[in-house]
Amino acid sequence: MRDTHESKTDPEARLFRRSQAGPSRPSYLGHVLTENRYGLVVEACVTQSGTRAEREAALRMLDRLQRRARRITLGADKGY
Repeated sequence: MRDTHESKTDPEARLFRRSQAGPSRPSYLGHVLTENRYGLVVEACVTQSGTRAEREAALRMLDRLQRRARRITLGADKGY
């Protein structure tokens, strides 16, 4: 399916559908890690769309954050 729906402006973008009712579009996923008290962004990245992209990005961002921070607590949401 990717071969028939390649983006004309960015051939590396992958098809992604945000909901069951929505259309699939070539896109990327943006990920943000925020601190809990004030909601400030402490880490961010963009990945190609995929089924495991969000989990893998979260682990990479946490690994980078652990090198700078002394104590870390983590909370996550599902299906946001």
